[in-house]
Amino acid sequence: MYSSESNVNKSGNSDVDVTVIVETSALAYAFLCFMYIDGRINKEQYDEMVTEMKKVAKEPNTKAAVEKKKPINRLRLRNKK
Repeated sequence: MYSSESNVNKSGNSDVDVTVIVETSALAYAFLCFMYIDGRINKEQYDEMVTEMKKVAKEPNTKAAVEKKKPINRLRLRNKK
């Protein structure tokens, strides 16, 4: 999962927060299949990776989940003081 966030501050009367979530699991699975077919990984490694991908896919992909994972913007905290 790739997540991007933008904030616009001190722009008049508006406060804009934008969150973009890009689902990349299909691309990751395709790359994993290519690695197996190409002989870069063996069947055991392939099966283990597919299992791990399924675990990750079960994680909630909601705004609340993204908020929990969001890094702290130290500059923004400094400006609030």
